Amino acid sequence: MKMKRTMCMLLAAALLLATIAACAAPTAPMPAFGPASNGAEATTAQTTPSNDEQTTAAVINAVNGSLIIATQNETPSIAPGRHITVTGHYKNRMTHNGIFRTDYDSLEPVPDLITSWRALSDVLFEFTLHEGVLFHNGEEMTAQDVVASFYYVRETPDARTAHLSAVSAEVVDRYTFTIYTGEPNAGLFNDLTHTGNFVMPISLIEAGHDFQTNPVGSGPYVFSDWRFGDSMSFTAFADYFDSERASHVEHVTWRFIPEGTSRTIALETGEVDFVVEVPESDVPRLENHPDVSVFMRQGTGYNFHIT
Repeated sequence: MKMKRTMCMLLAAALLLATIAACAAPTAPMPAFGPASNGAEATTAQTTPSNDEQTTAAVINAVNGSLIIATQNETPSIAPGRHITVTGHYKNRMTHNGIFRTDYDSLEPVPDLITSWRALSDVLFEFTLHEGVLFHNGEEMTAQDVVASFYYVRETPDARTAHLSAVSAEVVDRYTFTIYTGEPNAGLFNDLTHTGNFVMPISLIEAGHDFQTNPVGSGPYVFSDWRFGDSMSFTAFADYFDSERASHVEHVTWRFIPEGTSRTIALETGEVDFVVEVPESDVPRLENHPDVSVFMRQGTGYNFHIT
């Protein structure tokens, strides 16, 4: 039986939101880390599965063991905070996690690595990590990894926009940490969904590990191989902490195909299973193709012109 191939006409709204954040580079200097204060009022937050995630999982689960995705551009790096490319954000979300993630249906930030959070004051927030979250190198994630990642990534200019809402971060205990905003800032939780705030092992940070060519995170996929100019491969992480959002496909390969029609032909001939950035002119013929399913949904977009 011939495998049905799928393509995506529009990028997921959450990923487009990340693009907007990356393009809005600030010109003001970064605030320095300062001491955190104590407060009183407390709240908690929980999350529910996204309908869009369930749909995505069903589509991916239809592919037997491996998935080949065609995309237009090749990222210059797959280290969190070391690039401003959309295709790089795709890869970061495969290999890493943040404190929050963006819900595809509501575009609201929802907890990812944390079990709960509470506001100690208008400017100080306390977060509690899931226990037992493992990095790809087998180490368990702790609050020290989170805080170390904040200090490490915010030193890079490409990640500055993701840290403008935070002034300091401090470890409370093994699984608890605080973030201090200095002044009330409604953008904090949205910033914490950004790839510039993804968490890496403190042991590798201190050892000077090259995350740009070998990313190590806690995400559902482990980086396998990068053939520059051709493809990038990932393998499912067997010890991923979130069973409901664990990978449905063992191997995922991203093919870099710059020319739009070539991506379409690769889909039609079965070279790839999924296409990102489909040329609008090719959509009608794909809709009429018996072995191709076209998924369309409303999304947000951001275009700009540099002069």
